Amino acid sequence: MDSNDINSREKSSHSKDNYKIRLLNLKNKEEALSEFGKIGAEPAGCHIMANKFFNFAIKIDGVNFVGANILKQEMLSRGGDVVTSRETLCGYRHKEKRGKEDSYKTSVIILGTKKSIRSLVEKIKIQPFGLRHLSLELNDFLNRLDRIEKRRILKIKDKEFDLEEETLVMGILNVTPDSFYDGGLYFEKEKAFKRVKEIVEEGAHIIDVGGMSTRPGSLPISVDEEIERVIPIIEHIKKNYDIPVSIDTYHSEVARVAVERGASIINDISGLTFDENMAEVAARTGSMLVVMHIKGTPKDMQENPQYEDVIDEVYDYLY
Repeated sequence: MDSNDINSREKSSHSKDNYKIRLLNLKNKEEALSEFGKIGAEPAGCHIMANKFFNFAIKIDGVNFVGANILKQEMLSRGGDVVTSRETLCGYRHKEKRGKEDSYKTSVIILGTKKSIRSLVEKIKIQPFGLRHLSLELNDFLNRLDRIEKRRILKIKDKEFDLEEETLVMGILNVTPDSFYDGGLYFEKEKAFKRVKEIVEEGAHIIDVGGMSTRPGSLPISVDEEIERVIPIIEHIKKNYDIPVSIDTYHSEVARVAVERGASIINDISGLTFDENMAEVAARTGSMLVVMHIKGTPKDMQENPQYEDVIDEVYDYLY
């Protein structure tokens, strides 16, 4: 039996463990205290841990109570720490959950260096309480972080950009009569063409073309009208300039036609939720994809939008 077979069996045996793992960017003590408080940590302990400096802070949701305490002890022995809820540390049990040991779940924040967390991953491979499965997911997560840190070249179709040499700038061109940003300044083709020239001369690396306003309260237009607005602009850019084009749309048919005419990026404000065919179009055409977050639709998205924790909620939306 090879390692892939073992990993497959391990994942199958712990399929009930669903972990959400993300890196926290804690820049100061106030941000640390805020994140610690969100998971129900003891206030006194929060202040102690917030005064420590760690290279890495990783938040994990869905950890078994017993497993969380094991993680804490293992990280303390490695010079790190684990922030968890007061209930976890005190062994609190909701009455309705008595006798259901696997249902006691909590969030934890692992604090340490990448080296110490890698060491933790190796140790918990042999631990129960869902930690064997967590070791697999945490190892995959750390490997992805390594790949991202080493990612230097961004390739957009036949163009390559060195991300260590420059920060990429996307110029926005709204060819709509009711843009929330420019008020329809570039709706006429000649004005749009002039603006394209300005965007290129100002040093943009990508031009994002949108043919339907998504300002708060805006109404959708037909696919045909959207195509009629954006395609002449995309064709003009590809004919006259050597710059990648992004199509700002949530209609898969508009995206398909735009890519056929030269766009290489699909920028979907709906995060693939308004048109079920968008993901298939992106995959089939090999386009890069910008997946965004939205509450509701442009027509109603400003009608009392509420977030308890905007970062966590957007993360959950994209997870």
